[in-house]
Amino acid sequence: RNSHRSFLAFRKLLEENYPRLHTVKDYASMLSITPKTLTQYVNECSPMTPLEMINSRIVLEAKRLLRYSVLSVKEIAFRLGFDDPSYFVKMFKRIVHQSPADYRESF
Repeated sequence: RNSHRSFLAFRKLLEENYPRLHTVKDYASMLSITPKTLTQYVNECSPMTPLEMINSRIVLEAKRLLRYSVLSVKEIAFRLGFDDPSYFVKMFKRIVHQSPADYRESF
């Protein structure tokens, strides 16, 4: 099935590119499909939207770096492709319900 193939291709691209590509549009264009089509395919194969998958992959890596590295929040933000660390902090907070600094303190 086309949707399943595209979903797997999206997941592979996400794994390889999440530190620098953050939008559904980026991944859709790499797959030569529209963002709407990518969303449709992902919805057929996953309970998450493409953007939720992208953000959750970024947050997973952020959590690892916060827990197991001595990098500052700002350095982690830059490493994960955010030009503006405050945008990274807002995104992390929205998903994790605590700031990166508070998350790190909880260990």
